[in-house]
Amino acid sequence: MSAVQKQNTEMPIICGMWGTTSLTLSLVNAKTGLILETRTGSGVSKLSSGSFEKELFSTCGNWFSEVGVSEVYLGGMVGSTLGWWEVPYIECPTLLSELPNHTVSKTIKGVRISISPGLKCKNLLDECDVIRGEEIELLAWLYARPDESEARSLVCIPGTHTKWVELKGDVVTRFQTSVTGELFDVLTENGVLATKSALTDISSEFAFLAGVDASLRHPHSLIQLMMSVRARSLLAGQTSEEAADRLSGLLIGADIASALVLTKFQEGRDSLPVIGTQNLAERYAIALRQIGVTPLPLN
Repeated sequence: MSAVQKQNTEMPIICGMWGTTSLTLSLVNAKTGLILETRTGSGVSKLSSGSFEKELFSTCGNWFSEVGVSEVYLGGMVGSTLGWWEVPYIECPTLLSELPNHTVSKTIKGVRISISPGLKCKNLLDECDVIRGEEIELLAWLYARPDESEARSLVCIPGTHTKWVELKGDVVTRFQTSVTGELFDVLTENGVLATKSALTDISSEFAFLAGVDASLRHPHSLIQLMMSVRARSLLAGQTSEEAADRLSGLLIGADIASALVLTKFQEGRDSLPVIGTQNLAERYAIALRQIGVTPLPLN
């Protein structure tokens, strides 16, 4: 009997986020929600159309043969046109609690595999917008929320494509996507403003907040402000780490400023949940505090 089996009397399930760049699978106690073990694999962009089954079963390893797991729940780009099989988007407004009813399942090698749908809407700019994967994070946030208020709320989900999601109770009414993370990656990998830097801990909070403040002071001048990153490196002794942090601050500051205007968010009175990977969520939290908004990190 494996160590995992000894820890549980309940049959565990597998829950996973299968995104563009990576696969993260967790063995979960279905009764308590306790994560017993986590494994990682290749993202959708690294796989051919016929290799998803092999990647899943290879990454899970002995979870099927020894632990006896028979159910897998997946979210993310695995359900997109680029993924394993396509799961249609749900039109907003929609109840988050209804998401499990819209999964599309297949049984493969005796294992029931279910993929979550994404969400679609006309966003705050009256343009088409989509979510694929973040709906799982929103559902987790819903269950973790300390109250069951029907009041309107705004949730920020930082990432390659940051999501600003408006809800009323547990109904997603609409959302807005910002390509903040993708811009940072493209600019640092292909440009001269700053050297590519993983968005880990902030090296210089001063440089980061200076970028945030500049974007807030000049909300319509982001394209012009970005040149300051290069010029400060040439003329003011700015280090490569400070350059990356300033560029990050400029982009995140511009993202936040625009989102708060579009959503009519009331600064100074409302708090704002920030859901996402710890390091990136913390950058948004620091920037929000700088302008008087109380962030509520949940992870």
